Amino acid sequence: MGCGHIFNQHSGIIMEKGQCACARGMASTDGFRERTGTVRNNTVKALIALAMAAAMVGSAIPVAAYADPNSIQLPDGTIIWVDDDGNVVAEGDARWLTLADGTEALVDTDGTVAWYRGGYLETLPDGTAAWVDEYEGRVVAHGAQRLELADGTVAWVDEGGAIVGSPSVADAVVTLGRESYAYDGSAKDPGVASVTFHGQELVEGVDYRVERPAGRTNAGTYTYVVRGVNNFVGTARASFTITPAQVKPRVKLSKKRFVWDGRTKVPGITVLANGKVLVEGTDYYTNIPGNKKSAGVYLYGVKLKGNYEGWEIMSYEIVPKATTAKKPTAGTRSLTARWRRQLRQVTGYEVQCGTRRSFRGAKTVRVKGAKRTSKRIGKLESGKRYYVRVRTYKVADGQTVRSAWSKPQSVRVL
Repeated sequence: MGCGHIFNQHSGIIMEKGQCACARGMASTDGFRERTGTVRNNTVKALIALAMAAAMVGSAIPVAAYADPNSIQLPDGTIIWVDDDGNVVAEGDARWLTLADGTEALVDTDGTVAWYRGGYLETLPDGTAAWVDEYEGRVVAHGAQRLELADGTVAWVDEGGAIVGSPSVADAVVTLGRESYAYDGSAKDPGVASVTFHGQELVEGVDYRVERPAGRTNAGTYTYVVRGVNNFVGTARASFTITPAQVKPRVKLSKKRFVWDGRTKVPGITVLANGKVLVEGTDYYTNIPGNKKSAGVYLYGVKLKGNYEGWEIMSYEIVPKATTAKKPTAGTRSLTARWRRQLRQVTGYEVQCGTRRSFRGAKTVRVKGAKRTSKRIGKLESGKRYYVRVRTYKVADGQTVRSAWSKPQSVRVL
């Protein structure tokens, strides 16, 4: 019987019997069929069997096969493409081409895709490793392991000695030098500490390359991309975070006291963190409940965001308008304080009376009612001069705000 030749698509040469790699397990001729699925005639099947049997004669090593179809030259010169299950998937001058989407495929002379190339390593439920076709999801090899071939390349080889695919870094464990930092304004670069593929540490520049994320300064999550090169394909990712700095901000209000005039009152604000002036909307936001028009106490809340975490609450007042004190009326061991009434945003008045112009140790009396304009103060010392001043006040939400004091007036009691 004539001696057959096998054309190995991966090496690109026709090899004599005993030197080639053919279909793993030597599938029966009944399994050979065209890509249309119809059974080829007995003559072609016999020729295939002869070619593959001739390849085995004198072989001193386990017969190996590629998961991709092999090109086999029959004794009559016909070239057919046979997959590792013995199925004829193409014939004639078929070629490996890269499609528009980047997929590699075996395309026959009429432009039909006969076979897609690709797969990934998967751990089966029983714990064994298997190479799975990425397009159909079928297991194409069991017990695959990574080996270095005679030509120096690395491939996944099944337990029968068949090359079943290229290893992918998608199956690797990527470890960064550090997983998190606290924001301090400087760029962070933990770097890729290791890429481990099924217990084997890969080498940067040889097995993979690293794409570093941009920025890496502000708080957030940053992802490194590891791409397989040379003998490896696929991508893997690993991320680290920059967490916001925990600070208590220093808040300065441009003004803490306003006099009521019916208009909205909101002070300017400066917020600092670690000595840096922060930007509203980017580093913090504010909240001031209430209408900010009426007399009362207003809380100015500041909450940090972005690169910082923390908060502070300040307060400011809108006070009622002041009143004017009139000259008191003297009485026997008493006096009557008088003032101009202030009707809007006023709950009442506070009257202070004492023998010193500084009002040190003076007595303060509260007078309820915005319409009140006088108050008698008794139990004073006869013949002494007393000083009097008045201010308005308002109680809002349980808190009291007061106007400035009026200019003092004085009188000598009888």
